[in-house]
Amino acid sequence: MLKRILVLWCGILTLSLLCVVAMPAIAAQHIEAEEGRALKIISSTKSYNHLSIAGDRVKSLKGGLAHQVILPVKQLGDGSLLFYINSPEPVQVFVHTEKQKTYTLKLFPSDEEGDTIVLQPKEDALKQQNNSLNNHTNSVTTLIKALYQELPALGYSKQPLTTTDWDFKGLTITPEYKLDGRKLTGEVYLVKNPTDETAYLYEAKFYQEGVVAIAFGANTLPPQGYARLFLIKAKRGSV
Repeated sequence: MLKRILVLWCGILTLSLLCVVAMPAIAAQHIEAEEGRALKIISSTKSYNHLSIAGDRVKSLKGGLAHQVILPVKQLGDGSLLFYINSPEPVQVFVHTEKQKTYTLKLFPSDEEGDTIVLQPKEDALKQQNNSLNNHTNSVTTLIKALYQELPALGYSKQPLTTTDWDFKGLTITPEYKLDGRKLTGEVYLVKNPTDETAYLYEAKFYQEGVVAIAFGANTLPPQGYARLFLIKAKRGSV
């Protein structure tokens, strides 16, 4: 009985190892996909390559000759598929998707292990980029409004500002407070004109590393006048 259990366990282990070997490498090629443009992709001749499309499902892969592109018996349940090429020369194929898109792939043979290939439709990439930009712009606008109106902002904590490295001739700059968030920080300074002449505030004078937006309570300071300066800074890696 013990012998049968050991044989069965060894068989399961062997099958598991075979499944692991058959799967492509974890590393991925992320390719921006656009209809009507051939995409150059490195493909393994040794083991299966894993092909998927962001936000879509692969319906079929056609092209080349039967012996050049070897497909699995069936596609994977997540809408992706496995394939490898059996040709020393580049092979051109066409990928048809459930969203009725057709992408042209030029597969270049490689003797490396199979890779994961993720096609990122260009229109989706642009949409994501625009959405990200709009979200960033909205966040900056909301933060400036909160600073200007001296109101709390959701997701930000109010903290004191104690120092400033600025030294502008004729102007006195006093740090007041900041609203600190996960991606952005809004800082408030009081800018005074202690001279007998009118002073003009320009955004370019106040830019420094990490600053993504600048606003003033007033752009012109009369003699002995003052205004607040609002700085929005992005944290490293957030934009």
